[in-house]
Amino acid sequence: MSDIYNWYSICQKLQEQTINSTSLEIKNYRQLRQQIFHCLNRANDKRILADNQEKIRKLLKVQPSKGNFLILGGGKKDGKRNFSRDKNIPHFTKTDGSWFDFTITVNETRRKSAEIIGFSFEIRFPEEEIVATNDEDNKLDTRILKPFLRFDLNYPNHQNEERGMRFHLHPGNDDFQIPSLPLSPIEILNLFLYGLQIPEHPRTK
Repeated sequence: MSDIYNWYSICQKLQEQTINSTSLEIKNYRQLRQQIFHCLNRANDKRILADNQEKIRKLLKVQPSKGNFLILGGGKKDGKRNFSRDKNIPHFTKTDGSWFDFTITVNETRRKSAEIIGFSFEIRFPEEEIVATNDEDNKLDTRILKPFLRFDLNYPNHQNEERGMRFHLHPGNDDFQIPSLPLSPIEILNLFLYGLQIPEHPRTK
């Protein structure tokens, strides 16, 4: 067996463990939206989230999409990702300066329960200016680094599912994918709010 197929085999096993240990079934999209609202509102009460209740309600929307329902937490109206990381597009802002948005797709065609069939959660951290010397002409080159972290759950039958990557994360680079920890939308939201706070004294400084 080649190394690449051995890696795919590892990913498939991780995907099975992830899917089996993460509940994607919910009562309905309304209940999930309400849970998300309460989570965000509590974070504002604790001064973790800078957005007040009025803004949370404005940013947290639901819209139908091809027989499913999209729960939008900021982001673009069509639910597409903000790959440019443009701050002019609506988003949630934490008091430490990081900011995030998300999209969750819920299918309610099942008889007994609804199912989360896809999501994308991305948090961005304050931009950093990187200055480096260009060896050819000895000039200083300046570029802006936009650090981020994104968790994705692709739709069923997506090509990433065949690779064992339906659940995956992007560690600051859209081209790199890592099999994701088995986290539900509420767990990812709590991670963004409470588990990824920018330290007062970063070790990278």
